[in-house]
Amino acid sequence: MLPKLRPRLARWWSMLAGTRTMLLPTTAFLMTLLRAALMDDFVGFLQVMKDHDCFPGVKFFTNALDVLVKQNDAGHAIPMWDVMVSGGLVPNLIMYNAMIGLLCNNAAIDDAFRLLDEMVFHGAFPDSLTYNMIFECLVKNKKVRETERFFAEMVKNEWPPTVSNCAAAIAMLFDCDDPEAAHEIWNYVVENHDKPLDESANALLIGLCNLSRFMEVKRFAEDILDRRIDIYESTMIILKDAFYREGRSARDRYDSLYRRWKAHVKL
Repeated sequence: MLPKLRPRLARWWSMLAGTRTMLLPTTAFLMTLLRAALMDDFVGFLQVMKDHDCFPGVKFFTNALDVLVKQNDAGHAIPMWDVMVSGGLVPNLIMYNAMIGLLCNNAAIDDAFRLLDEMVFHGAFPDSLTYNMIFECLVKNKKVRETERFFAEMVKNEWPPTVSNCAAAIAMLFDCDDPEAAHEIWNYVVENHDKPLDESANALLIGLCNLSRFMEVKRFAEDILDRRIDIYESTMIILKDAFYREGRSARDRYDSLYRRWKAHVKL
């Protein structure tokens, strides 16, 4: 059964059906429907074309996906994608990354994971961009357990998070009361990433400070300075406020740390 089309569109299809030159005008008309955001008609027309062995090629779907990405329209991109794949077209890595990026920008995490699982069966193997877009989405949406599991998968597959994604994950995990996972990412960053590591280091110190783990703050801060990693002045202000509220002993520990930091800044 054909999908329901508006009467005018159905008549337009009937006029073209059976002609040998129907693909060019129909693809142009599809783009018109897409840009006008008439998505029900757009998807319906795609289904009709598939059923009549008059399906657009990868170039058309690449252009259509570009339009939907610019419109940030993940809700309509999903049915278009499903019709495309069911029509036998094989998306390439660029298309997968564009689609996964669109889904992640709209927090459609389940659909992003679905495409990640499917892409290898179409010969499109995820790269650093693929993994990092999904990881960033998990972090932004505070998916703690999923972030931990996906981090392990990324490391296993040798596509680790970027330095900035690691820093954001450390901050999020502290905010969500999972300091052990934050420590795990910090340890990985120190062991495997080149400089600069300052963003992750400062996220670690602020996270520990917010949990009132002042002895650990001082210990990690000294280690960070030993590694010649910069501690931001804004971070030192946060640490000072927290340490000074804890009383004389904590104040003395901060003052000692501050002297080391000041000497480091002058280097």
